[in-house]
Amino acid sequence: MNLSYSSINITPDQAAEIARQLYQLSGDIVPLPGELDFNFKITDGAKRYVLKISRPDVSSGYIEFQQALLDYVTVSHVPVMCPETVPAVDGKPLSRIVDDAGNPRLVRLLTWIDGRMWSDVNPVTDQLLMSLGRQAGQVTKALQGFDHDLAHRDLVWDLAQADWTRDHLDLFSGEQREIIDFFHHRFTRIQPAYQDLRKSVVHNDANDNNVVVTQDPVHPEVSAIIDYGDAVYTQTLNDLAVTVAYAVMGKPDPLAAAQCVVQGYHAAFSLQEPELALLYTLVAMRLVISVTRSALNRVKEPENAYLLISETPAWDLLTKWRAVDEHLAHYSFRQACGMTPHPGESEFLSWAGKQDLRFSDLIGNIDPSSQITPVPVPVDLSVGSTWLGHAKDYTDPDRLAFELGWLSRQPAGAVPAGGYLEYRAEPFLKTCEAGMETQGAVRAEGNSGPIYRSLHLGTDVWAKPGTPVHALFDGRVVAARMEGNDGPAGSAALVLAHHTPGGMRFYTLVRRPGSGMSAPAGKGPER
Repeated sequence: MNLSYSSINITPDQAAEIARQLYQLSGDIVPLPGELDFNFKITDGAKRYVLKISRPDVSSGYIEFQQALLDYVTVSHVPVMCPETVPAVDGKPLSRIVDDAGNPRLVRLLTWIDGRMWSDVNPVTDQLLMSLGRQAGQVTKALQGFDHDLAHRDLVWDLAQADWTRDHLDLFSGEQREIIDFFHHRFTRIQPAYQDLRKSVVHNDANDNNVVVTQDPVHPEVSAIIDYGDAVYTQTLNDLAVTVAYAVMGKPDPLAAAQCVVQGYHAAFSLQEPELALLYTLVAMRLVISVTRSALNRVKEPENAYLLISETPAWDLLTKWRAVDEHLAHYSFRQACGMTPHPGESEFLSWAGKQDLRFSDLIGNIDPSSQITPVPVPVDLSVGSTWLGHAKDYTDPDRLAFELGWLSRQPAGAVPAGGYLEYRAEPFLKTCEAGMETQGAVRAEGNSGPIYRSLHLGTDVWAKPGTPVHALFDGRVVAARMEGNDGPAGSAALVLAHHTPGGMRFYTLVRRPGSGMSAPAGKGPER
């Protein structure tokens, strides 16, 4: 088929003529964005389609690769919705045309998938994030076993090929350069394990304009992931890393949002333990590729303000992701998949269960000549406790010190102690942690509004000033912090590292809080 038009671009009128001649279609036609094709939405009565006309410089083999991908997913037994090919009137799935400049073009018609783009959905709930993960996992599953020569190609968006970004470090400086260097270092460090991960052809581009969401305003779900243009043969895990990188942009707590995506993905396509250990770094490297591409585009088009806007969410997420501890991310991803958060948990619990420890091993006697052994007296400071009464009493240092002092004298050698895994009210948690660097962690901005950490993750011990506190196991101090140490109300913290006979390392945190929970001099014990 020969069509006459002089421009490289395709106008809606030209697209309408192509649709009429090749498919006998007519109706409303609207241009759609596209990088490799000129795309148009055609509405013919109750039916809707996407007409895709290739650019002159696009390889016909690449378009055929894309078509083979769609055909493979369509006939798979995995419940994945993807565009189906509509044959031309001559029965061919791909049609060839030639423009008046002699440039060959490929034309194909795909069915339209109804819904909203992810970028148009607000709010993005945890359930929607899990739905995205499930759909991404289904797509990964549907592509298992597929292969094609062009899937093995050089692609700047392939995470396995992300080292190209090192050649452009000069584009960044200051904090941005530090963040890029940080993740480049980790990407290098994970290479031995990364190269051993399973590989397959993956979608590789579940960005917010390739994810289709149902119209349901109350319980929306992801119905499809479209545009297989960046599909590549690479580490299978990369597909999840890309999905997470785009899905958690703009979230106050990106790690919590990522857990939802991981949980949904794992439910559809089981993740392996070695993969979860590397996911944190791979999410970051997708963002590194994105901001590097944006920086290169800005050099080419310095006056294009849109390029500055598009890279801002990626940098915001990179900054937040840099602040997330990679071990915490690893354990969070394991928990999202129903695994024990720490891979060595059972081994540690087995060892800990064999230790014979007493309270007096931790808290010594303030008078070495005394034969009285310190005895713990339980203290209930949880929500609903009737020990003090009104909530205001728990934040009154004098009242609390008086009651604790009374407990410390009943019986002789008594030391008030307790609190591990207690649920406590926010004001009291703040009081407990007054002067400590963790005080601000009581309240945080969550993805669905403010969240409060109400679970007390420690054991409080109130003893008289000068009481010896012993490490229960041999270890060394790996961190120390002191604040306001000009007087007895100053706060201090020590972190000690220990090793089990089997070589496992664990830590003990010992904290002395500031004046918020210390008893006034002469009125009672000190925490």
